[in-house]
Amino acid sequence: MDNKNIISDLIISGSCTASGGRYNKVISNGSGKINGDIHCDEFKISGSTVVNGSVESNGQLKMNGSGKIKGNAKCDTLKTSGSSKFIGNLSCNEGAVSGSCNIEGEIKANVFEISGGCTVLKDASIENLRASGACNFHESVTSKEMVVNGGIKVSKNVESEIFKASGSFEIGQMLNADEVFIKLGGFCRVKEIGCSKIEVNKSFGKSIIRDFISIFSKNLDMELEVETIEADYIYLENTKAKVVRGENVIIGKNCEIDLIEYKNEYKCDEESVVNKVERINC
Repeated sequence: MDNKNIISDLIISGSCTASGGRYNKVISNGSGKINGDIHCDEFKISGSTVVNGSVESNGQLKMNGSGKIKGNAKCDTLKTSGSSKFIGNLSCNEGAVSGSCNIEGEIKANVFEISGGCTVLKDASIENLRASGACNFHESVTSKEMVVNGGIKVSKNVESEIFKASGSFEIGQMLNADEVFIKLGGFCRVKEIGCSKIEVNKSFGKSIIRDFISIFSKNLDMELEVETIEADYIYLENTKAKVVRGENVIIGKNCEIDLIEYKNEYKCDEESVVNKVERINC
Protein backbone atom coordinates (compact mmCIF):
# COMPACT_ATOMS: atom_id res chain seq x y z
CA MET A 1 0.00 0.00 0.00
CA ASP A 2 1.23 3.47 -0.91
CA ASN A 3 1.04 5.57 2.27
CA LYS A 4 1.14 8.75 0.18
CA ASN A 5 -2.46 8.08 -0.91
CA ILE A 6 -3.77 7.92 2.67
CA ILE A 7 -5.52 11.10 3.83
CA SER A 8 -5.59 11.55 7.59
CA ASP A 9 -8.22 13.06 9.90
CA LEU A 10 -7.76 16.23 11.93
CA ILE A 11 -9.17 15.86 15.44
CA ILE A 12 -9.13 18.73 17.95
CA SER A 13 -10.31 17.75 21.44
CA GLY A 14 -8.63 20.37 23.59
CA SER A 15 -7.08 23.79 23.20
CA CYS A 16 -4.56 23.61 20.41
CA THR A 17 -3.44 25.02 17.06
CA ALA A 18 -3.35 23.02 13.84
CA SER A 19 -2.29 23.65 10.28
CA GLY A 20 -4.53 23.73 7.24
CA GLY A 21 -4.29 21.15 4.50
CA ARG A 22 -6.12 18.23 2.90
CA TYR A 23 -7.94 15.98 5.36
CA ASN A 24 -10.60 13.30 5.33
CA LYS A 25 -12.50 14.51 8.42
CA VAL A 26 -11.98 17.65 10.48
CA ILE A 27 -13.61 17.42 13.92
CA SER A 28 -13.22 20.00 16.68
CA ASN A 29 -14.65 19.19 20.12
CA GLY A 30 -12.63 21.79 21.99
CA SER A 31 -11.20 25.26 21.62
CA GLY A 32 -8.95 25.27 18.61
CA LYS A 33 -7.35 27.36 15.93
CA ILE A 34 -6.59 26.23 12.40
CA ASN A 35 -4.13 28.29 10.38
CA GLY A 36 -4.50 27.90 6.63
CA ASP A 37 -7.05 26.66 4.12
CA ILE A 38 -8.91 23.39 4.74
CA HIS A 39 -9.95 20.87 2.07
CA CYS A 40 -11.87 17.92 3.51
CA ASP A 41 -14.74 15.48 3.08
CA GLU A 42 -16.42 16.43 6.37
CA PHE A 43 -16.08 19.37 8.77
CA LYS A 44 -17.68 19.40 12.25
CA ILE A 45 -17.41 21.87 15.13
CA SER A 46 -18.97 21.23 18.53
CA GLY A 47 -16.66 23.52 20.48
CA SER A 48 -15.09 26.89 19.80
CA THR A 49 -12.93 26.95 16.69
CA VAL A 50 -11.46 29.66 14.46
CA VAL A 51 -10.21 28.91 10.95
CA ASN A 52 -7.74 31.48 9.65
CA GLY A 53 -8.41 30.54 6.06
CA SER A 54 -11.03 29.04 3.78
CA VAL A 55 -12.95 25.77 4.20
CA GLU A 56 -14.04 23.52 1.35
CA SER A 57 -15.93 20.37 2.34
CA ASN A 58 -17.08 17.80 -0.19
CA GLY A 59 -19.80 16.74 2.24
CA GLN A 60 -21.14 18.30 5.42
CA LEU A 61 -20.07 21.45 7.22
CA LYS A 62 -21.65 21.35 10.68
CA MET A 63 -21.35 23.88 13.50
CA ASN A 64 -22.91 23.09 16.89
CA GLY A 65 -20.73 25.42 18.91
CA SER A 66 -19.05 28.74 18.33
CA GLY A 67 -17.23 28.75 15.01
CA LYS A 68 -15.62 31.35 12.81
CA ILE A 69 -14.29 30.90 9.28
CA LYS A 70 -12.23 33.89 8.17
CA GLY A 71 -12.10 32.91 4.50
CA ASN A 72 -14.66 31.58 2.05
CA ALA A 73 -16.72 28.48 2.89
CA LYS A 74 -17.99 25.92 0.38
CA CYS A 75 -19.80 22.65 1.11
CA ASP A 76 -22.57 20.33 -0.01
CA THR A 77 -24.62 20.56 3.22
CA LEU A 78 -24.44 23.26 5.89
CA LYS A 79 -25.95 22.91 9.37
CA THR A 80 -25.51 25.47 12.15
CA SER A 81 -27.15 25.31 15.57
CA GLY A 82 -24.73 27.40 17.57
CA SER A 83 -23.09 30.74 16.91
CA SER A 84 -21.36 30.78 13.55
CA LYS A 85 -19.62 33.51 11.61
CA PHE A 86 -18.40 33.52 8.01
CA ILE A 87 -16.09 36.40 7.13
CA GLY A 88 -16.00 35.53 3.41
CA ASN A 89 -18.50 34.14 0.92
CA LEU A 90 -20.65 31.08 1.65
CA SER A 91 -21.67 28.54 -1.00
CA CYS A 92 -23.66 25.34 -0.40
CA ASN A 93 -26.17 23.02 -2.00
CA GLU A 94 -28.39 22.85 1.10
CA GLY A 95 -28.20 24.89 4.27
CA ALA A 96 -30.08 25.00 7.59
CA VAL A 97 -29.60 27.65 10.28
CA SER A 98 -31.19 27.15 13.71
CA GLY A 99 -28.80 29.23 15.77
CA SER A 100 -27.14 32.57 15.18
CA CYS A 101 -25.38 32.96 11.84
CA ASN A 102 -23.53 35.97 10.44
CA ILE A 103 -22.29 36.00 6.84
CA GLU A 104 -20.16 39.00 5.89
CA GLY A 105 -19.81 38.02 2.23
CA GLU A 106 -22.21 36.75 -0.42
CA ILE A 107 -24.28 33.59 -0.08
CA LYS A 108 -25.21 31.17 -2.85
CA ALA A 109 -27.38 28.10 -2.21
CA ASN A 110 -29.98 25.87 -3.81
CA VAL A 111 -32.00 25.36 -0.62
CA PHE A 112 -31.57 27.44 2.54
CA GLU A 113 -33.76 27.24 5.66
CA ILE A 114 -33.50 29.76 8.50
CA SER A 115 -35.23 29.09 11.82
CA GLY A 116 -32.82 31.08 13.97
CA GLY A 117 -31.21 34.47 13.44
CA CYS A 118 -29.28 35.18 10.26
CA THR A 119 -27.53 38.29 8.94
CA VAL A 120 -26.06 38.56 5.43
CA LEU A 121 -24.04 41.66 4.56
CA LYS A 122 -23.80 41.17 0.79
CA ASP A 123 -26.02 39.78 -2.00
CA ALA A 124 -27.89 36.49 -1.54
CA SER A 125 -28.68 34.12 -4.41
CA ILE A 126 -30.84 31.28 -3.06
CA GLU A 127 -33.12 29.22 -5.30
CA ASN A 128 -35.42 28.11 -2.47
CA LEU A 129 -35.38 30.26 0.65
CA ARG A 130 -37.43 29.41 3.76
CA ALA A 131 -37.24 31.98 6.55
CA SER A 132 -39.12 31.27 9.77
CA GLY A 133 -36.68 33.10 12.03
CA ALA A 134 -35.31 36.64 12.12
CA CYS A 135 -33.35 37.53 8.98
CA ASN A 136 -31.52 40.65 7.89
CA PHE A 137 -30.16 40.99 4.34
CA HIS A 138 -28.13 44.18 3.86
CA GLU A 139 -28.13 43.97 0.05
CA SER A 140 -30.47 42.19 -2.45
CA VAL A 141 -32.00 38.70 -2.54
CA THR A 142 -32.55 36.66 -5.70
CA SER A 143 -34.51 33.38 -5.64
CA LYS A 144 -36.96 31.13 -7.43
CA GLU A 145 -39.22 30.69 -4.41
CA MET A 146 -39.05 32.73 -1.22
CA VAL A 147 -41.24 31.81 1.76
CA VAL A 148 -41.30 34.11 4.80
CA ASN A 149 -42.93 32.86 8.01
CA GLY A 150 -40.88 34.95 10.42
CA GLY A 151 -39.50 38.47 10.32
CA ILE A 152 -37.26 39.49 7.44
CA LYS A 153 -35.58 42.70 6.33
CA VAL A 154 -34.00 43.26 2.91
CA SER A 155 -32.31 46.63 2.47
CA LYS A 156 -32.44 46.65 -1.33
CA ASN A 157 -34.35 44.46 -3.85
CA VAL A 158 -36.05 41.07 -3.84
CA GLU A 159 -36.40 39.19 -7.12
CA SER A 160 -38.22 35.86 -7.04
CA GLU A 161 -40.50 33.81 -9.26
CA ILE A 162 -42.79 33.12 -6.26
CA PHE A 163 -42.89 35.22 -3.08
CA LYS A 164 -44.98 33.98 -0.13
CA ALA A 165 -45.16 35.72 3.24
CA SER A 166 -47.20 35.00 6.35
CA GLY A 167 -45.01 36.94 8.74
CA SER A 168 -43.55 40.42 8.74
CA PHE A 169 -41.17 41.88 6.18
CA GLU A 170 -39.49 45.11 5.15
CA ILE A 171 -38.02 45.53 1.65
CA GLY A 172 -36.18 48.78 1.07
CA GLN A 173 -36.65 49.03 -2.69
CA MET A 174 -38.51 46.73 -5.11
CA LEU A 175 -40.18 43.34 -4.88
CA ASN A 176 -40.21 41.85 -8.38
CA ALA A 177 -41.91 38.46 -8.82
CA ASP A 178 -44.27 36.46 -11.01
CA GLU A 179 -46.65 35.70 -8.15
CA VAL A 180 -46.94 37.36 -4.73
CA PHE A 181 -49.01 35.88 -1.90
CA ILE A 182 -49.04 37.81 1.39
CA LYS A 183 -50.91 36.64 4.48
CA LEU A 184 -50.38 39.55 6.84
CA GLY A 185 -48.93 38.30 10.12
CA GLY A 186 -47.61 41.72 11.10
CA PHE A 187 -46.54 45.04 9.63
CA CYS A 188 -45.11 44.76 6.10
CA ARG A 189 -43.44 47.50 4.09
CA VAL A 190 -41.98 47.64 0.56
CA LYS A 191 -41.38 50.58 -1.75
CA GLU A 192 -42.59 49.01 -5.02
CA ILE A 193 -44.17 45.72 -6.11
CA GLY A 194 -44.13 44.53 -9.70
CA CYS A 195 -45.64 41.14 -10.58
CA SER A 196 -48.20 39.26 -12.66
CA LYS A 197 -50.46 38.35 -9.73
CA ILE A 198 -50.70 39.60 -6.16
CA GLU A 199 -53.00 38.61 -3.30
CA VAL A 200 -52.83 40.32 0.09
CA ASN A 201 -55.02 38.94 2.89
CA LYS A 202 -55.25 39.64 6.59
CA SER A 203 -54.19 36.67 8.69
CA PHE A 204 -56.77 35.26 11.10
CA GLY A 205 -55.95 34.00 14.57
CA LYS A 206 -52.74 34.47 16.54
CA SER A 207 -49.49 34.65 14.64
CA ILE A 208 -46.63 32.63 16.11
CA ILE A 209 -44.07 35.05 14.71
CA ARG A 210 -45.33 38.21 16.45
CA ASP A 211 -42.32 38.18 18.78
CA PHE A 212 -39.99 38.58 15.80
CA ILE A 213 -41.78 41.63 14.40
CA SER A 214 -40.48 44.08 17.01
CA ILE A 215 -36.94 43.40 15.75
CA PHE A 216 -37.67 45.42 12.62
CA SER A 217 -40.56 47.71 13.56
CA LYS A 218 -42.51 48.92 16.57
CA ASN A 219 -45.64 48.86 14.41
CA LEU A 220 -47.50 45.63 15.13
CA ASP A 221 -50.46 46.39 12.85
CA MET A 222 -51.29 43.72 10.31
CA GLU A 223 -51.04 45.83 7.18
CA LEU A 224 -49.03 46.33 4.02
CA GLU A 225 -47.55 49.75 3.33
CA VAL A 226 -46.36 50.32 -0.26
CA GLU A 227 -45.89 53.21 -2.65
CA THR A 228 -46.69 51.48 -5.95
CA ILE A 229 -48.22 48.14 -6.97
CA GLU A 230 -48.32 47.11 -10.62
CA ALA A 231 -49.70 43.72 -11.72
CA ASP A 232 -52.16 42.03 -14.06
CA TYR A 233 -54.37 40.69 -11.24
CA ILE A 234 -54.57 42.49 -7.90
CA TYR A 235 -56.49 41.61 -4.72
CA LEU A 236 -55.76 43.68 -1.61
CA GLU A 237 -56.80 43.78 2.03
CA ASN A 238 -55.36 45.96 4.81
CA THR A 239 -53.15 47.84 2.37
CA LYS A 240 -52.01 51.46 2.25
CA ALA A 241 -50.73 52.48 -1.20
CA LYS A 242 -50.17 55.61 -3.26
CA VAL A 243 -50.68 54.03 -6.70
CA VAL A 244 -52.26 50.68 -7.66
CA ARG A 245 -52.13 49.86 -11.35
CA GLY A 246 -53.44 46.67 -13.01
CA GLU A 247 -55.76 45.01 -15.50
CA ASN A 248 -58.08 43.50 -12.87
CA VAL A 249 -58.15 45.24 -9.49
CA ILE A 250 -60.19 44.09 -6.49
CA ILE A 251 -59.93 46.10 -3.28
CA GLY A 252 -61.05 44.25 -0.15
CA LYS A 253 -61.52 45.57 3.37
CA ASN A 254 -59.46 48.16 5.24
CA CYS A 255 -57.48 49.65 2.35
CA GLU A 256 -56.38 53.24 1.78
CA ILE A 257 -55.41 53.97 -1.85
CA ASP A 258 -54.62 57.36 -3.37
CA LEU A 259 -54.92 56.37 -7.04
CA ILE A 260 -56.14 53.24 -8.85
CA GLU A 261 -55.59 52.74 -12.57
CA TYR A 262 -57.29 49.68 -14.08
CA LYS A 263 -57.95 48.27 -17.54
CA ASN A 264 -60.67 45.57 -17.34
CA GLU A 265 -62.24 45.12 -13.89
CA TYR A 266 -62.45 47.17 -10.71
CA LYS A 267 -64.25 46.42 -7.43
CA CYS A 268 -63.95 48.08 -4.04
CA ASP A 269 -65.25 47.09 -0.61
CA GLU A 270 -67.26 49.75 1.21
CA GLU A 271 -64.86 49.59 4.18
CA SER A 272 -61.97 50.85 2.04
CA VAL A 273 -61.08 54.37 0.91
CA VAL A 274 -59.94 55.14 -2.65
CA ASN A 275 -59.35 58.80 -3.50
CA LYS A 276 -59.22 58.52 -7.29
CA VAL A 277 -60.04 55.83 -9.88
CA GLU A 278 -59.08 55.97 -13.56
CA ARG A 279 -59.81 53.46 -16.29
CA ILE A 280 -56.98 53.00 -18.76
CA ASN A 281 -57.95 52.56 -22.40
CA CYS A 282 -55.19 50.79 -24.28
